[in-house]
Amino acid sequence: MFTEAFFRKLGQSIKFGNTFGLPFTWDANKKLLCYSQRHHANALMGQLFIIGFVIFVLAQTIRFYYNEDHAHFNFAYVVFYAFASISVPVTHVARDPRGIGTMYNALFIFGRRFGERYWSHPSSTAESDFNRTWLPIAYYVNFMLNIIPTFLYGHMFVAPRHPIHFPNIFPSNILYYYIIYSFYAPSMIYSIYLWAVYLKTIIYVYLAFTIFAYPLIKRELRLSSRFIRIKRPFRCAANFSKDPRNVALTYRCLQLIMTGSSLQFGHYLPIVQALFTQLAISTAYILILNGNTMKLFTKLAFLVTVPFCMGIWVAMLSCAGAAYKLSKKCVTDWKVEAGLISTQVERKYMTKFSRSCKPLKFECPGFMTATYDTVLSFMQGISRGVFRILLALQ
Repeated sequence: MFTEAFFRKLGQSIKFGNTFGLPFTWDANKKLLCYSQRHHANALMGQLFIIGFVIFVLAQTIRFYYNEDHAHFNFAYVVFYAFASISVPVTHVARDPRGIGTMYNALFIFGRRFGERYWSHPSSTAESDFNRTWLPIAYYVNFMLNIIPTFLYGHMFVAPRHPIHFPNIFPSNILYYYIIYSFYAPSMIYSIYLWAVYLKTIIYVYLAFTIFAYPLIKRELRLSSRFIRIKRPFRCAANFSKDPRNVALTYRCLQLIMTGSSLQFGHYLPIVQALFTQLAISTAYILILNGNTMKLFTKLAFLVTVPFCMGIWVAMLSCAGAAYKLSKKCVTDWKVEAGLISTQVERKYMTKFSRSCKPLKFECPGFMTATYDTVLSFMQGISRGVFRILLALQ
């Protein structure tokens, strides 16, 4: 189920993102993403700038460390992890926009067709319930990702002579300094907004898929769902669970979507997990150590940006963990509920199908799977790091 409100909001976000090199265009009639070669070239420029900036900050961090410039070292250390985290989605969208677009389009087509077939009956409230859940979160995400870039690039205007900015390796009394800054500042703004708009599309689609898939896995794919009398906001048509083939086809589609998502996004799962852990710990360290002397704008940037990113990451991991847990229970229950099927042929079909099914999981293939334990280890890593900081500073 992907509603008109979802597609309208997503289309607006993509149209805004085209200004900053998002390599997709939105076909409002077909409700699909289209690859844009012109915007892709701009995205590659943004990727090169972000990677170049990360390398420069790393070099500055090493220099501050050997010069024992602790104040600048602590700040550069946080900035390095922040922009290394930003470089991951920017690199992803610049590297394979066609694959991302294909993945999204497959999800959109499946969601629309499923909704038209099983959630279009007269008593269905699926569309209104979807909008009631999705829209408030989408508005909040849109608001935050519109103001967070201001905090990220605003440091250039608050402290333009800070050595973390590339032009300051040159003397400020020469013409080259101002020429380089005139290119550096727009490039920084452009690249940060590219990250923000792409992250916005990821969250929009991920949230919509979660709202769509969660009630399916929890109730509607259960063979006993037609006997459940409690109110179900996303109740499917009566013929859905009566035919095991509908259940099997829907679950296979969800498996394909999760497998495709893992192949497309899963390789970045351990990278982002590691970067965010270090970012949270280093941010806590600099706020505890230098919070009283830090400029208000810089302090607000840390207090707004980092908790938001950590919260989004925990929420996404939790949703993936919930899908894994619920789908595992769903597959187990099919073996018990096979007796509810009327014909022997269909009962045999469902028994064989349930044996071949695996839980829905978002993973880095062969390395890491997103479960509730992943969320717990992430939070434990941050908590232990902050606790060690407090002990070291006493």
